[in-house]
Amino acid sequence: MESGENENFSAFYERWITQLGEYVDMLSELSNQPFDSNNKSNVEAVVEKVITHHKKYYSAKWAAAHQNALPFFRPRWLSPMEHGNLWFTGWKPFIAFGLLDTMRRNQVPGLSTLKELSEEQLEKIEKLKIEIKIEERKVERDMERQQMVIAYEPSAQLAQLMAQVSDGEIAMANIDGLVDSNMRSFAAGMEKVMKRADYARLKTLKFVLEILDLKQSVQFLAALTKWQTNMRNWRIKNNNTSQASTSASPPST
Repeated sequence: MESGENENFSAFYERWITQLGEYVDMLSELSNQPFDSNNKSNVEAVVEKVITHHKKYYSAKWAAAHQNALPFFRPRWLSPMEHGNLWFTGWKPFIAFGLLDTMRRNQVPGLSTLKELSEEQLEKIEKLKIEIKIEERKVERDMERQQMVIAYEPSAQLAQLMAQVSDGEIAMANIDGLVDSNMRSFAAGMEKVMKRADYARLKTLKFVLEILDLKQSVQFLAALTKWQTNMRNWRIKNNNTSQASTSASPPST
């Protein structure tokens, strides 16, 4: 990814996460309100807006990563807390199930307890857990294959070319060409890993929402978006604390 593209996505992410914070307030308010036929259409509209907002993120991400996905594996636009929860360029899908369990125990500050799940819903969630765990392992195996490819295949090719260079058979330009080719191939492979991980995230979100009813969906989306924005806000609060501490310190002599 060129530096300009990197800057563009960084700016996009700042706008996206800020908008997500506004949705947190909307969802939190709705989750604590009684649901009836009078406000059902309004609630459905808000849920659709939040889902569309997430889809926009992935569309922008894939477009920006098409040239080079490598910066997304260590994105400089994320906070340390976001980095700490990074799993192949995003949140780990299985976190959604931990979040559901936490909500059922009423341990999400500021949010209402998750409406009781039926036995049928619990069974579907358990089945989905198995599917998502399989998806996560597929992503991890894909990553392992990419690491093997970059570790062994280029090294063997490079050794052969270096032997030919020493014999005067080819020019050093061939070495540079091989390095460039292998890096492009590796970046393309990493893009596939990133997209597979993103598909696992989207699949988790899609099927969890299909299992939950409207009230539960609002509560779940409120908790998920609150978790995402809290990780982001940690950096802002930490920076403000650091700046205040620095300004309060006496100048060195």
